[in-house]
Amino acid sequence: MSLVSVIIPIYNRLDYIGEAIESVLIQTYGDYEIIVVDDGSTLDVSSVVTPYMTKIKYVSQSHKGLSAARNTGIKNSNGEYLAFLDDDDLFEPRKLEVQMALLETNPDIGFVYSDCHEFDSQEKREPWLNLAVGRDQSRNEFSKLFFMNPNIRIPTVLFRRKCFEDVGLFDESLEQHEDGDMLLRTALRWEVQFSHYPSARVRQHGDRMSRNRAGMYQAIITSSQKILEEFPDFKRDLEGYSDRRMAALHYLLAHAYLENQMITKAREAFISCAQFRDPVKYRAYCYILLLSLGNTLGTMFARMIGVMRGLIN
Repeated sequence: MSLVSVIIPIYNRLDYIGEAIESVLIQTYGDYEIIVVDDGSTLDVSSVVTPYMTKIKYVSQSHKGLSAARNTGIKNSNGEYLAFLDDDDLFEPRKLEVQMALLETNPDIGFVYSDCHEFDSQEKREPWLNLAVGRDQSRNEFSKLFFMNPNIRIPTVLFRRKCFEDVGLFDESLEQHEDGDMLLRTALRWEVQFSHYPSARVRQHGDRMSRNRAGMYQAIITSSQKILEEFPDFKRDLEGYSDRRMAALHYLLAHAYLENQMITKAREAFISCAQFRDPVKYRAYCYILLLSLGNTLGTMFARMIGVMRGLIN
């Protein structure tokens, strides 16, 4: 058996870390290490993980963000393979067994990924299956589909350590979407493999970072621009879809700013949207015109059109 390092970053959330660790301890694959990285929590994380101290490696650092915490975990790990579990999510019992079998039989695969079950932390609804993008597609097709719709949950992924040696660690300049950035950079250099075993359960609740929609869209824009510059052949393969995606992201960012009453930033995002060659830019022109009427009146009309579009669509 080859060693798998499971890295669990935590920051000021104590309610679920025990469940997360337990979901690793019950894995049917036995050769793993668990590294819990406390990213400068102001709450007493060590007291909560004390019952597991003989089964985990506990590392603490000053608060630097999720990317830095994952990178610290990588630097303190020994495994040939790496898995990442958020402190509020869970692995399914056979995750490591199933995904390790795929990685060890094909050295060209950089990572394995799967669908996941998502569930409401308040148990107000039944768990539902989130279908990963690019299922059973070639590496090239996967990369294109993921660029357009980066829907893969990081707990469903198992990486080969060599990927990080090849493409670098998580981008610490990204406050969100650092996992999507890493997955696409890896897929542009390595083969990828979909596993039909849903390998994780992802908890949905109000304090997930992804609820900061403006921050998420801005991070995806930053990552996408960087990748298109770094991989010009990939941009060429995308043809006009790269402009379509970037226009749509700026358009969504502008609406997120509108929802937060950040009118100047919304106007700037609509202007950025209009610079790309895509039909959505004509909607952006309308919003720019409306917002030029003045903050109060322009915002009222812009929000009204946004609501009407939602009802029509």
